[in-house]
Amino acid sequence: MAGSDAGINPGKRHGVLGESLIHLVDAGISAAEVLASATSDGAAACGLAARKGRLAPGLDADLLVLDGNPFHDITALRSVVAVYLSGERVF
Repeated sequence: MAGSDAGINPGKRHGVLGESLIHLVDAGISAAEVLASATSDGAAACGLAARKGRLAPGLDADLLVLDGNPFHDITALRSVVAVYLSGERVF
């Protein structure tokens, strides 16, 4: 599963998961595999697949809206337009 150890110390601040995902693609893992590891696969590994990690009816509607397509250019993760948690905009 994708991770970043964000927040463990001042040198590894919160909010760096996107950069960690970009580094994984730079290392040769496909964008599709990296994005799944941070979403659907990650939710499944945490026992939350029935509620999170995918867009489907009945799930929590946690969304990251980007200005770009991360499947074509993973650096689109740097261009966050909005964040929704359980369908409510939080950023």
